[in-house]
Amino acid sequence: MVSKLLRFGRRQLHTIVSRDIIKPSSPTPSHLKTYNLSLFDQLAVNAYMPVVAFYPSSSIFQSPHDKTLELKNSLSRTLNQYYPYAGRLAKSCPTYVDCSDDGVEFIEASNDSPLSDFLHQSAHEDLDQLFPDDLIWYKSNHKGHTDENESTSPLSVQVNHFSCGGVAVAVSLSHRIADASSIFNFLNHWATATRSGAGEHHDLSHINPHFLSYKTRNVNLPKNMPDRPQGDYVTRSFVFPNSKINDLKAKITSMTMETGEPISNPTRAEALTWLLHKCAVAAASKTNSGVFKPTGVCHALNLRSNLVESLPETSVGNLYLAMELCDYYVYTVISRFPTYGIDFGWGKPVKVTVGGVVKNVTIMMSTPKGDGIDALVSLDRQDMKIIQNDSELLAFC
Repeated sequence: MVSKLLRFGRRQLHTIVSRDIIKPSSPTPSHLKTYNLSLFDQLAVNAYMPVVAFYPSSSIFQSPHDKTLELKNSLSRTLNQYYPYAGRLAKSCPTYVDCSDDGVEFIEASNDSPLSDFLHQSAHEDLDQLFPDDLIWYKSNHKGHTDENESTSPLSVQVNHFSCGGVAVAVSLSHRIADASSIFNFLNHWATATRSGAGEHHDLSHINPHFLSYKTRNVNLPKNMPDRPQGDYVTRSFVFPNSKINDLKAKITSMTMETGEPISNPTRAEALTWLLHKCAVAAASKTNSGVFKPTGVCHALNLRSNLVESLPETSVGNLYLAMELCDYYVYTVISRFPTYGIDFGWGKPVKVTVGGVVKNVTIMMSTPKGDGIDALVSLDRQDMKIIQNDSELLAFC
C-alpha cells in the first residue's frame, strides 16, 4: 500500500513495507484470560488515541532491520505485563477484553523524505499516514457499519523509517481500555525494555502497569451514544514560550484585580485555557453571523493521585463520561507526562505529538526543550482561519 502526499512541489512517498503480529513472549495465565472493563471504560468514546515519537538517525544499529527487530523483541516482552493490549475486544459496546494473546499488529513503513524535512514542511494532517490502519481517534469508524460480533485489537504499532535514518514510532491505543496517562506509561515501559536489552536480570517492576479488577456488569448501554464529531475541522499547533506565558499570567492577574477577586498566580494551563477559549468562542461567533452560542468547557485531568484512596500512576483505565464534543470545548494538559523521556536507547525524541485531535479539543504538551507549551488546537475550518490571525492570541506565541 502506498500513500502519496503532494507538498512543496515534490511528491512524497510513504510506503508500507511489512506487517507482522507480535505476541507476548510468555502465555497469559488462565486466571487472567478475561479482563472486565469498568463502567467508565464501557462509557468511553469508541476511538483510538494516536501518539508518535520522532528520533534522529542513530549509529547504534547497522541497519533499520536491526532496529526494528529489537523493537519487536522488546514489544513481545512488554506485552507480558500489558497482556490485555494483546487481546481482543468487541468493536460494538465491549464489556471485557479477551486476553487471548492474539497479538499486536506491527507495521513497518518507509518515507523517502529526511526526518527534518518531514517535521518542518508537513501539516498536522500529514501525520495520519504514520499511524497503523487509520486508527486515529474516530477515523477508524468511518468505514461503514460495524458488525456487533466483530472484534478488534486494543493496540497497534507502526514504525516509520525516513531516508536519513531517522525513525518515528507511532502507537494507537483504544480509549475503551486506557487513557492518555496509560499510553505514555506503555511507551516508556516499552522504551525501557528496549534500552535494557533481552537480559532477564533487569527489574522493571517499578514501571509495571496496574490493571484493576472489576466484576462483570450487565449494563445495557444505548446504541446511539456519541461516537464521533461531525463537520469540517482542522488541527493546528500554537507554541507559547514560557516568557510569553508569564506575560499572559500577569495580564490575567491585572485584569482580575479590578474585579475584586484577583487570581494572583494562575497556572500555565489555566492561563492558556482562558486565552484559547476566549479566542475560539469569538471565532465561532464571528462565523455564526456574530451570534454567540453558549457552550460548555471541560478539563480532562489525571485523578490517580487525587482520589480518596490514591491509585498507582501506572493504573490503566478511564474515569470520565462521554459527551458531545460538538457542544463542549475540551482542554487537557499532558505536559507532566514523561513524553520526552521515551528513550529506546537511541536518545530522547526530538518531537512527540498526538495525531488527529478531535474537533473542539485542545491538547497542551511541553515543547521538546521544556521552554514552553505546544497547544494542538482542533476547530472548525472557518473558525481556525480566524483564530490563526487573532492578534491577541498571536501576541503570546
